[in-house]
Amino acid sequence: MFSKNLVLYVTQHKIYVFDNVFKEKDLELDWDSDSLVKALQAVKKKYQNRAVKAKVIVGEDLSYVCCVDISGGVDGKKVIAKASGFIPEELVSENYSWKVVDAKLGRVQLAVIPQSFLNNISFAAKQARVEIDSIAPISLLLATETEGYKQPQVIVYTGVETIAAVAFRGNVLFSTKVADNLSEKIQLLLELVLTKFSIKPSSIIFNIDKEVGFPSKWEKINRNLNPMVTVKKKKVKKSQDTHEEIVPVAEPVATAPALTETQPVEAPAASVETPSVGVVEPSGEVAQEEAEKVEEKEDSGKIVISKKVFLVGVFLVIIILAAGYAFLRSKGMLIFQPSGEPQAELTEAPEESPTSTPTPDVEVSLKDYKLQVLNGTGIVGVAQTVADELVENGFEETDIGNADDYTYEGIDIEAKEGLPDEVLEGITETLADDYDISVSGEYLAADSEYDVVVIVGKK
Repeated sequence: MFSKNLVLYVTQHKIYVFDNVFKEKDLELDWDSDSLVKALQAVKKKYQNRAVKAKVIVGEDLSYVCCVDISGGVDGKKVIAKASGFIPEELVSENYSWKVVDAKLGRVQLAVIPQSFLNNISFAAKQARVEIDSIAPISLLLATETEGYKQPQVIVYTGVETIAAVAFRGNVLFSTKVADNLSEKIQLLLELVLTKFSIKPSSIIFNIDKEVGFPSKWEKINRNLNPMVTVKKKKVKKSQDTHEEIVPVAEPVATAPALTETQPVEAPAASVETPSVGVVEPSGEVAQEEAEKVEEKEDSGKIVISKKVFLVGVFLVIIILAAGYAFLRSKGMLIFQPSGEPQAELTEAPEESPTSTPTPDVEVSLKDYKLQVLNGTGIVGVAQTVADELVENGFEETDIGNADDYTYEGIDIEAKEGLPDEVLEGITETLADDYDISVSGEYLAADSEYDVVVIVGKK
C-alpha cells in the first residue's frame, strides 16, 4: 500500500489539504484544540485510510518570524532576551529556532511557533496515525523567492492568506498577515525595515493583479507564488550557527493562544521534524543490558510455564482417552477392541464432505501494462534513461515525452484506478534507489492510452 504525500496548510482556525499542489485544495476543515484529532482523522478517511505523510505549513497567524540585531556577540540567552521584548509567546527549547544571517552585524533570524500548537498537532497526528514529515512557517517559504537577488525584496502573497513581507537572500526581515489596506501595511513594513536595518527595498515580488500602491520606479516581478510547491520540493540546509530545531511534543493543551495580526513573523532555516512521541527509551550499552535482562527473565519464565503446561496437558489427555474408551465400548461402537473380542461393524458410511478447489493467485505480468515516462527536469535524455531501466525490469511498452514544466523533483506517479499494486511496486522498486517517489491521489482517465504516467524530476 502506497502512502499519500500531502501538504497541510494550517491557520488559526482552518486546515487546507493539498494533494496535487498545482491545483486547488482538496479539503477545507475547521479546527480548534478539541477537534484537531477529528480533523486529521477526516483527512485519513478522505484518502481511504491509506498511510498519510504530511508536510505542514504554519500560517502567518500561528507563527512569528523576524530578524533582530544583537550587539556584543550572539548567544542563546541574548536571543531569548531580545525576543521576549516583542514576541508574546514563551520561548522554550521546543518551540523556537534561530540562526545567524550576518555575523558582522550580529543579525539573527528568529522563528517561534506557539507551544500549544506544537502540542496539539503532535498529539492529534499520533492519534489519527498521520505522519508529520516537516513543519515550516509560511513566511520562510515565501522568502525563498529572494534567494537569487542581491537586494531586499518586498513580497506580497495572496492565496490561503494575504501576506506582506520584506525578505533578503532567503531570510525574512519582517512579515505580517493583511486583512485589508494592503498598501498601508506595505508602507508600515518599509518604515520598520528602514528604522531597524537602514534598508530600502526597490522591487516587489507579487502574485496579484491589482495595484497595491508601491512606488512606480520599483521593479515589479509578477510571479506564481505557490508555497505548497515550495514546501514539497524544498530541501533546506541547516546553518552552522543555528539553535536546535523546533520539536513538537506529545501532550495536548486546552487552547492555542490568540495571536495579534500585525505581529512580525518569520521562519526557521530548517524543516521541523516530528519525533516519536510519548516514549523515552534507554540508549547505548545500558539499553542493551536492560534488553538482555528482560529477555533472560522472559525465557526462564517460558521454560517453567512450558513444563507445567506439558504435565497438565498429558494428564488431561489420559483422562479424555479413558473416558472415551469406556463410552464407545459401552455403546458397541469400537472400531478396534482388544484381541479375543469381535470387532463391531459400522452400519452407516460417513458422508463425504465436498472439497473446494482453491482459486490460484493471478500472476501480474508487467509487460501487459503501458507506461508513459515524461521528462520534468529539462535535462536531455532523462526520460529515456528511466524508461530503459523500467524495460530492463519487466515493462515492455514505454513511451517518452516532456512534462508540462521542468521544476519537478523526484518521481511523481499517476495511474489508472484499480491498477494492481504489483505494477506500482515494479516501478518503485526500480527507481527508489535514485529518486524520492510520490503517488498522486488523482487517477488517470479510464480511456487513457496509458496505465501509468511517470514524471521524472531532479534527484
